[in-house]
Amino acid sequence: MFGLGELALHGGAAVHQHFPSILQQLSSVMSAEESGRVVDQVVGALCRLVVANRGAVPLGEVVPVIMANLPLKEDKEEYQVGARLHPTDVASVNFSGGLL
Repeated sequence: MFGLGELALHGGAAVHQHFPSILQQLSSVMSAEESGRVVDQVVGALCRLVVANRGAVPLGEVVPVIMANLPLKEDKEEYQVGARLHPTDVASVNFSGGLL
């Protein structure tokens, strides 16, 4: 999961077109995963996608997933990328399901 997030963060425009597929894969992992470490890494990967190109990420769907999985359970290093989220990314989300 870490590698996928790093690819999204540093891959530039060539990777941005694949964000929907990456988000789908992360969603699949998140829905089935029980390991706290892997869930933390999915949260970190989601944060990396937002940091890389917030316009290509459905913030109304992604930010609530990030917030619902805080505090991180095992991989505390993922807080570093979470701290890079812009406050407006979080503030613009209506946690009942949509953008404000």
